[in-house]
Amino acid sequence: MAYTILCLTAIFATFAVATAATHVIAEHYNWQSKCGFYLALENTANDGRACILQNAKLVLGVGDGQQWKFLVATPSWEYNRTYTVRAVLANQVAKLEVDGNPVETQTVLKPSKGYLYLNRIQPWTIGQADYIMAVESVTISGGKPTIYENFRMTTRPIAVLAMEPQEPRRLKWAPSASGPIVIQAKFRFARYPDLHSIAPVIDRYGQLRYAEWPGKVRNDQDIVAEGLREDKQLRSWGSPGNFDRFGGWKLAGWKEKPTGFYRLTKRDGFWWLVTPEGNPCFYLGMCTVPAINWPVTPVSGREYIFEWLPPKEGVYKSAWRRGAWGNDSEIDYLALHTVNLIRKYGDAWINKAIDNTRRRLRAWGFSGAGKWSEIGGLPVVPILNRRGVPNLVRHPDIFDSNIRAKFAGVIKQQVEPRRNDPMILGWSLGNEFDEIITAEEIREILKKPKTTPAVKELSRRVPDGDIEAMRRCYARAYYEFIYRTVKSIDRNHLYFGFWIVPGWWENEEDWRLIAPYCDAIGYDLYSYECMDSQLVRLSKESGKPIICGEFSFPPFYGGTRGFGCYQVWAEDDDDAGRLYVECVKAAAQNPYCVGLMWFEYRDQPLTGRGAGKEIGPVIGEHYAFGFVDVADRPKWGLISKAREANLSGARWRLEAAKKNTTP
Repeated sequence: MAYTILCLTAIFATFAVATAATHVIAEHYNWQSKCGFYLALENTANDGRACILQNAKLVLGVGDGQQWKFLVATPSWEYNRTYTVRAVLANQVAKLEVDGNPVETQTVLKPSKGYLYLNRIQPWTIGQADYIMAVESVTISGGKPTIYENFRMTTRPIAVLAMEPQEPRRLKWAPSASGPIVIQAKFRFARYPDLHSIAPVIDRYGQLRYAEWPGKVRNDQDIVAEGLREDKQLRSWGSPGNFDRFGGWKLAGWKEKPTGFYRLTKRDGFWWLVTPEGNPCFYLGMCTVPAINWPVTPVSGREYIFEWLPPKEGVYKSAWRRGAWGNDSEIDYLALHTVNLIRKYGDAWINKAIDNTRRRLRAWGFSGAGKWSEIGGLPVVPILNRRGVPNLVRHPDIFDSNIRAKFAGVIKQQVEPRRNDPMILGWSLGNEFDEIITAEEIREILKKPKTTPAVKELSRRVPDGDIEAMRRCYARAYYEFIYRTVKSIDRNHLYFGFWIVPGWWENEEDWRLIAPYCDAIGYDLYSYECMDSQLVRLSKESGKPIICGEFSFPPFYGGTRGFGCYQVWAEDDDDAGRLYVECVKAAAQNPYCVGLMWFEYRDQPLTGRGAGKEIGPVIGEHYAFGFVDVADRPKWGLISKAREANLSGARWRLEAAKKNTTP
C-alpha cells in the first residue's frame, strides 16, 4: 500500500547522556515477577542524539518466573517496506522470526496476568528518532480471545502523527493453559522529514492545525459563546448544599466535635477525614488550580511551528515568561491557554478566571483543591520543599546537626505562617521518587570522607556494611526528622509524607519506612486498578489511612488531536468520566482510603510543558489531563460523570461501612 507518513517520537528536553526509544508491538508481562512476554523495537543513542533506524533491535523478552531471556533480531532495516514478524512461545522454546529468518532459545514461559497492550510507547521510553515504526496489524493466538487488530496509523495526517506516533490498544486477554502462543505483526518504517515542511503546526488557539473534531475553536466568539453556555449550566447546578465549605458531608447521620482543622477518625472499621466543622469527609480534590499562566511551553528556536504568537508586551504580557525552569534564562516560554483566558474574560481576566475556577469546583462537587494548587476560599494541600538545604548526594545529610538545623529552619519558614489556617488539608514534603532513599545513593555516600556524619553514623549502626540495611536506616532517620519537625511547629494539621508511588521505589519496604512518619500515607497512583491488590495489602498491613494525591485518565482521542498517550489513558472524555467513576467508587469503598485528587485542571500544551530549545514540536509532557481544554472550555463528557461521583463518594463510603458492620 502506498502512503506518506511522518515520523517523530515525542521529544523530551533532557540533559541525560542516552536517548531511548522503544515501540511496543505486544506486551503481557510483569517485570518484577519475571513472567510474561513482550515484543518491541528498541533503540538507544548517546550524547542526546536521535536514535537512527540502523541501530534498532527487535526484541522478544520471555520471563520464566526466575529470569528474563531475550531474543534479538537486527536485520538491515529499510524504509517503506512491510516487515512480517512472527514470535512463537511453545513448550520450552521461544522463537523470533523476521521475514522468515529465525532466532531461537530454550526457555519456559511463565504466564502473566492483566491487560494485553498493543502498539504503544510508554512515556519513559519516548525518545527522539529519525524514523517511525508504523504498525499495520497484530494477531495473537494461543489465548482467549484470539486477537486480530488492524491499525490506522498510516491514514493519519502527517502533522498529527508527528505529535504522537502510536495507536495503543488495551485488551482483556489471558494465555491458554495449553498450546503455543503465536504473535504475528506487520509494520513499516518511514523517514522523519524536515518539520518546516509542515509548519505551522499549532493554531492561534493552541490547537493542532491539521486536526478536525466537533467543537474545535475557530474564532474568539467560540470561546465567549461556550463561556455563556457554561454559565447557564453552573447556575443550574449551583453549589451542593449537603456539604460544608471544607467538603464535609452533612447527611452522614453522625458528626465529630469541631476542632477548626482537618483530622482523622475511624468509625465502623472505616477511616474518615473530619472537616474543621466536624463533618465526615471523603476528600475529592483537583490538582494545579487555578493554573492562570502555567504550564508553559518553550518557544525559542521553534517559533515557526506556531501559526501566531502574541506580542510580548501589552495585554498578552502575562502569557510570556523567560527562563521558566530557572536554568534556562535565554529561553522564552508561552502559555497559550493564558492568551485564551484574556480573550474570554477581557478586563480583570485574572480575578474572573480564578473566581470561575472556585465556582466550577464547587459546582462539580469537589471538596477543594489538590496538589500543586493555591487558591483562596478552597482547601489546599501545600507541598513543602527543601530549597536551600544542601544535599549530600540526593538528600541532606540527616545525621549532620548543622544540616538538621538548617533543614528545620527551611521547614519552619514555610509552615509557621499557616499553622492556624483551617483551609490546609495537610502538609507533605517533596514528591514521589525524589524522596526515596536509593541503594545507589548509599553507595555514593560511603565514598565520602570517613569524617562525614552520615558515613560515620551508618557505619556505626550497620557495622556489617549491608547496603539495604543502611538504606533503610538512612530513610527512617530522614522521614522521622521531617515528620517530627513539622509536628513540632504545627500540631494542628495532618502530614501525608511525600506521595510515594507504589512500584516506583527500591522495593515495597519503602512503604513500610514512611508509614510510621505520617498521619495518613499520601501516595500517587496512575492505574486502571485504583485499589490494586498490592495497595490494599500494604494499607491493611500498616493499618493507617491513605490518601491519593494524583490519579488520572487523560483522553487520547485515538491520536487524532495531537496529544500524547499516557501510561493509563481514556479513549475520549466520556470514557475518562466512566473511569473516574469506577476509581472514586472503588476508593470510597476501601476502609483505608480517605480521598483522591485528580491530576490536573487544564490540558497540557500540545507542544509540551518541558524545558528546551530547538528540539522539535514536542518538548516534555503533552497530555490531555484537564477537566478544561486550552481554550478554557469544560469537557462535559468527563465533568458530568465526575460530578455525580463526587456527590456520591461520601454516601458510597458510608454504605460500605454499614455493610462492614452488618451481621
